[in-house]
Amino acid sequence: MAEVAAHASLHGPTRRIRFTHRGFEASVVYFRAGYTPNDYPTEAEWQGREMLEMSFAIKCPSVGKSGTP
Repeated sequence: MAEVAAHASLHGPTRRIRFTHRGFEASVVYFRAGYTPNDYPTEAEWQGREMLEMSFAIKCPSVGKSGTP
């Protein structure tokens, strides 16, 4: 997530997420980790997650499905 905060940005009213250092736009975000607060040791990880959530990219699993019961 820190890499997202460092190298990505949201663009325009459609909130497309672009990774400038690699020159591509993400349309799908797959969360392999990030399900507990321990996965976010610094503010940079939280900023990266927030940026991904605010983007219009499809999230898998969605926030509603990633919580614990």
